[in-house]
Amino acid sequence: MKKKSETMGIWKALKKVNSFVFVNAPFWYLTYIVISVLLTGAAFLNLYFAEYTTSSAWKLFTGQAAFPQVMSMVLWLSAGLLAFLALRIVGEIVWEKLRLKTRYHFEKNLLDQTSRVQYDYYESHDNNLDIYNVCTKSFAAFENYIKSTVLYVTMIPLVAIYAWYLAQINPVMVLVYLFLSIALSLFSGKIFGQLGDMWQEIQPFAQRQKYFFSIGSEKDSHQECQSCRLYPYIAGKWNMAYDEEYKIRIKIFSRYEISMQTVRLIYNLPYIMMLTFVVYEIVQGRHEIGFLAMANGLLNNIIDSVELLQENIAQNQQDKEFVGKFEKVLGMHRDKGRQDENAQGCELVLTDVRYRYPQASSYALEGITFQVAKGEKIALVGVNGSGKTTCMMIVLGLLHGQGNQRLFKNGRPQRELISCILQDFAQYQMSIRENIQAGCIGKALTDDEVYGLLHAVGMEEFVRRQEKGLDTMLGQLGDGIDLSKGQWQRIAIARLLANPAAELWILDEPTAYLDPMTEIEIYRLIQELSGDRAVIFISHRLGFVRNADRIIVFEKGKVALSGKHAELMEQGGIYAEMYESQKQWYR
Repeated sequence: MKKKSETMGIWKALKKVNSFVFVNAPFWYLTYIVISVLLTGAAFLNLYFAEYTTSSAWKLFTGQAAFPQVMSMVLWLSAGLLAFLALRIVGEIVWEKLRLKTRYHFEKNLLDQTSRVQYDYYESHDNNLDIYNVCTKSFAAFENYIKSTVLYVTMIPLVAIYAWYLAQINPVMVLVYLFLSIALSLFSGKIFGQLGDMWQEIQPFAQRQKYFFSIGSEKDSHQECQSCRLYPYIAGKWNMAYDEEYKIRIKIFSRYEISMQTVRLIYNLPYIMMLTFVVYEIVQGRHEIGFLAMANGLLNNIIDSVELLQENIAQNQQDKEFVGKFEKVLGMHRDKGRQDENAQGCELVLTDVRYRYPQASSYALEGITFQVAKGEKIALVGVNGSGKTTCMMIVLGLLHGQGNQRLFKNGRPQRELISCILQDFAQYQMSIRENIQAGCIGKALTDDEVYGLLHAVGMEEFVRRQEKGLDTMLGQLGDGIDLSKGQWQRIAIARLLANPAAELWILDEPTAYLDPMTEIEIYRLIQELSGDRAVIFISHRLGFVRNADRIIVFEKGKVALSGKHAELMEQGGIYAEMYESQKQWYR
């Protein structure tokens, strides 16, 4: 069984959610609570309405009451019920305003945190899963806790109403129901606490089966899945994950249903006894016939309220995990951006840098030491998994290694001075203009400047042919157009060029999706436009790498070799082997 995780309790989660809502939407929350409390009066009126109309119908049938007098009272009672209906509509409108305002602040806080949290958290499976769950499920948990809070508050006047009516049947029955309520709360709390722990076991299986389901339905994976006839294989994986999730869900559901029906059974015993007693009282002339209709409605209301209370406790047990995860994510350390008070000039220096991924048993980087001077063009090469990209993640400040790094000018955050194209570059579902502007935050680019950047990467003619030009939306949101991988990569390179303040360019496989002729063109363009900027290339294609000022060869997380192309070829070793191996393909 999965190790039990540390989580907050229901009441602590209630406190957290209520504090959040009261801070961000106090007026609408208090208004919603007041309206909900007022609506409990409808329960009293409904019971009285049932009693009065039933008794009056019998009196009219037997000639004991006048029709005008009865109808007058029925109209007044109906007007009261309509007033409560109108109040309920107002309550729904207030709830929607409260929900939307809470959602805005929830997502604003979450976006602000997740966009600034240290990237190291994403490299941990548990933390990454927590962030995913918070982004997809925590707000629903917040909504449930808000409604649960209102339910618990409205239970106070409802208990008073039910107790007053029960006392008319028999005061002893009030004590019986109080005793049952306390006993069942303790019983359900224990049962639903165990169910809450079981819900935690489902999460990995649920995420796994959703992942395999998405492979066959999402655009990026659908082509390969269909062309390679992977459906039977993927379906088998999905089926296994679904079966594992199914077994746990059925186990939880079975225990839940047994618990709920046990509660119903216990409450139905005094229900039957009291109805029998009420019939006896009516026969004895102590109550009118309408009292039976009222008692039946009252007892059903009590049973429904208890069942609703139990369902909320069960839901709260499940949702407390996501409230706890929300608090955990908000408490993650933010990336403040490293500053260097001692660096001189435009120089990057790495000294004995080490890094190990959270799930790994060995270091991905071990003792990395090198420096890059102003204007120097450096190529990082090596086999997959040798540590090239991890090293650049540390330079970018996304990962936090052990060792020393210095970046450029005194006191300036390093990211102001870096532009990069990562291996998995973003494809922003925005306009072409906005895609380029994203590379130069803080300065508005003119149309001529944007077209100049697009011209540099060979996209100007394509963009000018579009009806909306620079304002053409990209992607599948709204009326956007989709681009090929190569076109997206050109947009990414244009975004790189948009930042004139950058003193270091980092390019991780910048031409991976381009044809050979365009690749040579882009590499030459980057070299020409880089000027006195330092440039670090990461590439598996060694044809252009030979033009670098210096080549640094990574092997098993260490710097194995460093030098110019001719020097490394003369030394032999892994670089010469890789170069000669690729060279064979072009003979």
